[in-house]
Amino acid sequence: MPVATVRLQHAADGDILISEERLPEGVWAEIGSLLLSHGASPSSQGYSLTVLTLRLAANELGEVLLRHNIKPSYDESTRRLLRAHISEFQARIQAEQDRSGLPESEVVRQVTATGRFTRALTNTQRRDLTRLLRLPHGANFSVPGAGKTASLLAIYEASRGIKMWIGFWLWLRRMPFCRGRTKFRCVTQLIGRS
Repeated sequence: MPVATVRLQHAADGDILISEERLPEGVWAEIGSLLLSHGASPSSQGYSLTVLTLRLAANELGEVLLRHNIKPSYDESTRRLLRAHISEFQARIQAEQDRSGLPESEVVRQVTATGRFTRALTNTQRRDLTRLLRLPHGANFSVPGAGKTASLLAIYEASRGIKMWIGFWLWLRRMPFCRGRTKFRCVTQLIGRS
């Protein structure tokens, strides 16, 4: 007997196309309803989703596939995307369960390892960094003047090699206070003040 399959693959436009082979009509309708509720668009070949939409629907889609014993098939880029999603999801669950951070001495060592970060961090900044450096994604929503920019630049120094987008022109002006007067490898101002 042929196996029912759901296929996920990157389309030429960058979206993810989800199609089916030999699925019972009711199961495909359930999957379609789920995908549409997350913002998918119907297409002649199945359903089209943005990468973000797939990530938002991935856990529920996985549950439906497991419940109906459906084996999905993926192209390699979609497989990588879903593996990254699973890894980040597991890291978030772990971070919610374990609220401890890196030892403060390890944070200071990582931030100052290159010798380029010269600003002294406050106790609050060091505390925030102990937690943020353990997460694959993190955010700091402190009040203005709390030292978010210095914390961001400290995270960048500790994470060397991860690209950083500097979102505000003021950050460019504060970089020399955190990194001394060293030259920046590549800082490009795209729009805004000069």
